[in-house]
Amino acid sequence: MLHLALTAEGGTTVPGFTADADRWRMHATVLQSFVVDCGVEAVVALVRGHVQRTGIVTATGDHQEGFGPDRDIEVTVLADAQQLVDLHLALLADLNTLPGFAPDVPEWAGEGYRPHVTAGAWGALRPGDPVAFDRIAVVDLGTPDGRPRVAAVVPLPDPKAVTAR
Repeated sequence: MLHLALTAEGGTTVPGFTADADRWRMHATVLQSFVVDCGVEAVVALVRGHVQRTGIVTATGDHQEGFGPDRDIEVTVLADAQQLVDLHLALLADLNTLPGFAPDVPEWAGEGYRPHVTAGAWGALRPGDPVAFDRIAVVDLGTPDGRPRVAAVVPLPDPKAVTAR
């Protein structure tokens, strides 16, 4: 069984990148942590199928608040983030068809999804700041050393290529 998450990332994220969670690069959560009983290739195939219609994801920082069970994880909630919401909902529906799929916290999926960027060692996205992401990372959360690791990266197509279709 795999323990994964899906994040929207910037141009420097590559397969094999690893860091402690609080040292992770700026990213937006697309689908919070989940388990699935299949290979990472099946998850990547689903992601690849959806991003061809997505294009580069943009949003704007809206406000900061605490997330997590204890509300102690600093995040910036995103505005103008319909691309992330649509991608989240589409991937959630498809992932539900995979064996053993289950979000760690079901309340944070579907209607409970709130697009956000988690603060970290890099800093925090400020309200009003624009952000753009050009790839989706499939992040392995079940590594032997406990440090998240990028298992795969799916590039988002140039928006001109998406509108030309």
